[in-house]
Amino acid sequence: MKKIMIMAALFLSTTAFAQLSEIRGVAKNTTQKDISLFKIVDGGIELMATSQISSTGAFGFLFEPENEGFFVVGYDKLGLAQWPLYLKKGDKASIATDGKWMKFVGTQTPENTVYSSWVNLTQGIKMKAIYFMDGPISTYKDFFPDFEKVLSQVDAFKKTIKTKNATFNHLMNSIALYDMDYYALNFLRTPRKVHPTEAEWMPYYSTIEQKNKFPDDDILSMPNGMKFMRSYSINTGKPKSTLKEKLEYFTTDAQKGAYLIESAPPFFRDYSDYTKFVKEYNQYFQTPGLQQKIDAVGKKMYHGSPGGAAWDFNFVDKDGKMVTMKDLKGKVVLIDVWATWCGPCKQEIPFMQKLEEELHDKDITFVSISIDKDADKDKWVEFVNKMNMGGVQLFAGNAGGRSLDQVYTMPTIPRFMVFDRDGRIVNLKAPRPSDPALKALLLNTLDGKTGSPFVQKPGLPPGFKMPASMGAQKPASTDAQKPASADAQKPVATDTQKPVSNN
Repeated sequence: MKKIMIMAALFLSTTAFAQLSEIRGVAKNTTQKDISLFKIVDGGIELMATSQISSTGAFGFLFEPENEGFFVVGYDKLGLAQWPLYLKKGDKASIATDGKWMKFVGTQTPENTVYSSWVNLTQGIKMKAIYFMDGPISTYKDFFPDFEKVLSQVDAFKKTIKTKNATFNHLMNSIALYDMDYYALNFLRTPRKVHPTEAEWMPYYSTIEQKNKFPDDDILSMPNGMKFMRSYSINTGKPKSTLKEKLEYFTTDAQKGAYLIESAPPFFRDYSDYTKFVKEYNQYFQTPGLQQKIDAVGKKMYHGSPGGAAWDFNFVDKDGKMVTMKDLKGKVVLIDVWATWCGPCKQEIPFMQKLEEELHDKDITFVSISIDKDADKDKWVEFVNKMNMGGVQLFAGNAGGRSLDQVYTMPTIPRFMVFDRDGRIVNLKAPRPSDPALKALLLNTLDGKTGSPFVQKPGLPPGFKMPASMGAQKPASTDAQKPASADAQKPVATDTQKPVSNN
């Protein structure tokens, strides 16, 4: 009996191990110390795990996929690369990356054998259309001929999509269409030294806009799905169409809900904007995943609405002293989030200095927080001293910059924020110092005419669950830009892999 039980346990463990998928890779010509694995959710990527890159460039992931489909290895950061691959339970894949280029290595599954051919065919135009800042910037004079050369081979490629996996075959045929559209559109909307007139566009552009462009939800399972949906909504139809008009480009409620969540929240001014948005578009957020996403937006907006408690950051000043938000309590606080590489930020410096001089005898603390890269800290100190910048000068660096963005949602800088004497939010999108309205806002806050006492926030939208604690907003994990999802099956560390925090 004991022998039978041991054999059964070995069988079960072997069966369970056979369900694990494995990705092995080698990275060359990279300055990154780690690399991440993402699953595709609603057309976007969601972090699963992060692997350390060894001294030899090796990295790896071992995990059980919830569903078969495309996964992405790379980074969720503008300008860094993302490399898709297709996996089922038990599949193995080996890749090699060189800068932003990628190739499959060795024997692959039938699905990745086909996808590898697509990568080899299109990677050149992808580099010119997406990663255009690397090397000489491509113009239409070289991109259009390259694109049309690839286009002439797409039909022949489609005839090779003959695996025994009908799900993959259907999705790969759609990718062959949408990827080409995405590369063509992205090329037009990114900076180039020379831009074509509309008369010089490729004939292909006239074929992109079509009625019923997205007949099913395949687009939400694709590596560039949401990126293409946004690009399509921006570059087709009327130039200044409204959000509601843009929804007409999409077919299903899932497409519309995913697009709305991706497109609208960055432009919310306050919590009342969020509640109006949910009331108008709630019909599109019916799946558990979309409901969770829109609720998360609401919780973040609730914490960030006037009267809410400020996040108690902890950043270093130019003399090496740590400063927290609590240290500033008792005075009205103006925070300027900026960077030395930001032109509009530097344009505001003289206006900020003038405002400080005019209000020097008032109970107002002027705080400037730099989100320059860690490697540029000395450059920041030198710039602050050269410009004789006053007030409290703090350095957030890479991790602090991500945390500020996670807490206060800052798609652009400079960002000016005003807090009252009690450390409560008055305005997270205050006017710039060049606008006289900022001085008026600060003086009104001093007089207690805005932001204090605590402002009762508007009622919650249907289905919104209030977080248990309404204390100060804490930053999400700074190990990555997005926290990993708490899946039942989490990726298991290989020799070079670091599991991602689910905090």
